[in-house]
Amino acid sequence: MHKPGGTHLTIFFTIALVLAGCFIMGCSSTPPAMQPNKTPAGTDFGFRPVTALPDDQQALSFKESTADLAGLYLDAGSRSAPNTSPGNQILYIRGNNLNANGDARSWTFVVRHNNRTSLVTYDLQGRKISEWMGNFSRKEIQLDSIIPPDELFLKNRPAIIGDTKENLTESRDLVLSMDSYTLTVSGRDAKRILVFDAKTGIPLRSNG
Repeated sequence: MHKPGGTHLTIFFTIALVLAGCFIMGCSSTPPAMQPNKTPAGTDFGFRPVTALPDDQQALSFKESTADLAGLYLDAGSRSAPNTSPGNQILYIRGNNLNANGDARSWTFVVRHNNRTSLVTYDLQGRKISEWMGNFSRKEIQLDSIIPPDELFLKNRPAIIGDTKENLTESRDLVLSMDSYTLTVSGRDAKRILVFDAKTGIPLRSNG
């Protein structure tokens, strides 16, 4: 199932998207080039999407990705440590190619753990981990205090989905950082950017 070329391209574009999002949102410093940690990016850790659908309909829910991340030990040797918790702090989340239900083709998390930072990506191939060798200064995202993407989409469906015919050609990318969701909707003729309060789901601003 592992395809080296495809995996490298996926990781490359994922890193590029996070760096672009970081630049737009204003990181404290520009992280240097990332280097893989001892666990090779693209390694299969056993995570698999729960829902089986045709290829063009497959997507990952936010909840199944974060449930796996919550029990993930990113520090070497900590998997066998008794009576400990992973202690992962999520700093940034990005979902790519979201469908009308708020599920995504991939979810990427920037995670801080014991003074280290890792990039954890979930896609239809499984889970991939890369070490982030730079400074990523962000407020921790408390998952139990935010509205999840599926509920955000349900609450704001008219604004997000829009006209049924038009949304067939749209792509949606979602970023969660610093208490707000930023949704970029790219269509044939225009790009819409909508910002929502991450706790309440209330729209904050939009370019159209």
